[in-house]
Parts: sequence; structure tokens; C-alpha cells
Amino acid sequence: ILDKYGPNPLTEHSHGTGAYVWLHAERFDPSEKERCRLDVKPSEKVFAVMRQHIETARSNPNVLYYYLADEPECRHLSPVYLKCQYDFARQLDPYRPVMIVTRDPARYTACADILNPHSYLSPFVDPSGRRRLNNSPLLIRSHIRAVLEAGGRRIAPWHTPQMFSYASVNSQADHPNFDEHILAVFAAVASGAKGITPFTYRSLFSSYDLRIGAPYVYELLEELEPFLISPQPPVPLTVQSPDDAAQVMLRQDGGRLLLIAVNLTDHPVAAEIASPGLKSVTTLHAYRAPGQTRVSGGRLKLDLAPYAVVIYTHPALPLKPGQRAFDQVRQEIAAAKAALKKPGNLLSGRGREIEWTASDTYVSPKTLHTLA
Repeated sequence: ILDKYGPNPLTEHSHGTGAYVWLHAERFDPSEKERCRLDVKPSEKVFAVMRQHIETARSNPNVLYYYLADEPECRHLSPVYLKCQYDFARQLDPYRPVMIVTRDPARYTACADILNPHSYLSPFVDPSGRRRLNNSPLLIRSHIRAVLEAGGRRIAPWHTPQMFSYASVNSQADHPNFDEHILAVFAAVASGAKGITPFTYRSLFSSYDLRIGAPYVYELLEELEPFLISPQPPVPLTVQSPDDAAQVMLRQDGGRLLLIAVNLTDHPVAAEIASPGLKSVTTLHAYRAPGQTRVSGGRLKLDLAPYAVVIYTHPALPLKPGQRAFDQVRQEIAAAKAALKKPGNLLSGRGREIEWTASDTYVSPKTLHTLA
């Protein structure tokens, strides 16, 4: 991959490696593997290596944060142990945040400045050919809320969406498609996430949905960033939807408005939204899509399809030269997939009878498919 694509980012909307520095104790001192589960201080060797890494990072402007622990709940890492590491890191470099990726954020609130749940949707195709999600997007909102509530809104919630396939352990698993990736990202953003750190590896190149679609999603975030990081607080609103299925966010940047609404369930829902911030407008304009929605007296109604993500702005944000609408990207992805099935291709029409991925270092019997 490095030979083909080089070490630089594929688009201006992504960055290369080196944005963070690992501070995992087990990497510094393998003998700490069991000890870091206890409510004790790390060894002096761990502190010494941490000091070396942090002192080097302090002079590197490309380092954005320290990565203290990955899935500590899975390895039963002690929050007391991690708190000692966190305090040490903040003492040496108080200007860079410390991050932990975890699905149990309430347990590690005192150990990080950023708690980053990885609420993977885990899409799969069942034996009948129906595409489904193993985890509901409701889980994304639940994890983000846990960070906000447990941290008293002092801890920044981030989110790590899935950009890989679990096919190495489940023959039915698949990469998230374009719309599922949009769903994961904007479900987190609408719930209050302040950063997005997708997890992927070289299997990305076997998915046209992600090769073509993922850079587009982060192009959207870059354009919407003035709203998302605006010092103005979120505009208060009320949302009524069956089963609390709709997650809605309303942000402002100066006199401009951004509304994001996400259906977190697999069935259609009607959402009624009301906000004093909408009383001055009568129309919201669909973002990178045709259409508008009417606003009356600060209220609007949205009919949301299953897992739908809708984005509106006021005033309209027209497409700039080189920018594409959502449907244009979907058509580009569909055309790339169709090209794989042209007559003459030995695999044309064979579906999942045979699969090959360059991302796995082993082959599970469950994922081995051969032609008859």
C-alpha cells in the first residue's frame, strides 16, 4: 500500500499517522500486564518511558493528543492505575489532552480529557441476503451521553466509527456502506461528539463505499466545522418522536443555522421539532441535496426514513466548484461496484462465493469461500 499510495494522506480531509503518542503501559513494561489491573501506581520504568515520549512530543506540533489506553474495560485495567498515568502526563505536558478509547466511559472519567467510545454498528448480511446492523445507532447516543453525564460535561466526548469489516471472524460481516458510515458519524455529532477518529486498516481499499465515500464524509465535517466548534452553545430545542428515536442538534454560527436530525432506529419515525432559535426563519434548506422544509412559529415536522440522516442550513449552503451532492457520490460508488461485474470478469455474478482481502493475516474456516 505504501508503494502504491505513498505515505501522504489520500485527501486534504485526512491526515497521516503520528497525530498521537501511545502511552500504553504494557508496551513500555510487559511485566506490568497483570499489575495494571490493580489499584497501584505504575512502575518506575513506565514513568521513565512516559517521560521520554512526552518530552519528545512536546516539541512536535503534529502531535495532537496522548493515547493512554485502548479498550481498558476489556482488559480490566484499573482506573486508579490509569489516573496515575494521566496525572503524570498532564504534569509534564498540560497543553495536550489525554484520550482513552472505551465503551465504559463512566468508569474512566477521572483518567482522561477525552473519552472516545467505539460504538461499532457491525453490519452483516444474513443467510437470506438481508443487510442488517448488529448494533443499533442508539448505542452511539447512549455512549456519548454517558461521557457527558459522568464527566459533568467537563470531559470531551469523541467517537470512533467503524471503517473495517469483522469478516475475519464472521463470514456474514461486511464493511459499513456509505450511508451506514454517514449514520455512525452524524449520530455521534448530533449526540454531542466533539471529535471523530475512524478506525480502519488496509481492508478499506477493498470497499468502494469507504474508498470513495469516507473522504466525502470528512469533507462534510470540515465544511460544517464552523457550526460544530462555534463558541455559541447549542440552540435549545425540544424533540418529540416515538420511542425517542430521533436525535436532533441545532447549532448556530453568527446568523447562520445548522440542523442535523438522525433516525436512530430501523423503522420510519415522525419527529416534531421546536426551538426559539427557529422562530426567525420560515425555511430550512437541504444540505448537498435538493429540497427544503418549512418552519412555522419555530416548529417543523420531519418524516425520517429508517436510519436516515438529514442536514439543513439557513441560509442555503450551495455547492462550490468541485463539491458533490450526496446522490452524486452514491452514483459514483454504484458505478464503481457495477464495473466489477461486467461481462468477462470471472467473478461476475458470483456474489460472495469467493472473497479475498489483503487485510487479514490469517484465514478463518468460516470466511473461506471457493468456487465450485
